[in-house]
Amino acid sequence: MRDDICQRTGANIRMHRLARAWTLNEFSKLLGVSYQQVQKYEKGTNRIPIDKLVLTAKVEFAAR
Repeated sequence: MRDDICQRTGANIRMHRLARAWTLNEFSKLLGVSYQQVQKYEKGTNRIPIDKLVLTAKVEFAAR
């Protein structure tokens, strides 16, 4: 169950990042993490911490 949530959350993050045409590197700088970490979030390999999830939502909202 946890893995499924992580994978779906990561897929949503990736979808929104690509919709904004942001590279992994650009998006990682906005979040303050490495691009490798963003890859892990997007694949669902690593759980995204709540502070980064909130920041992701703020970055997405600000881009609109």
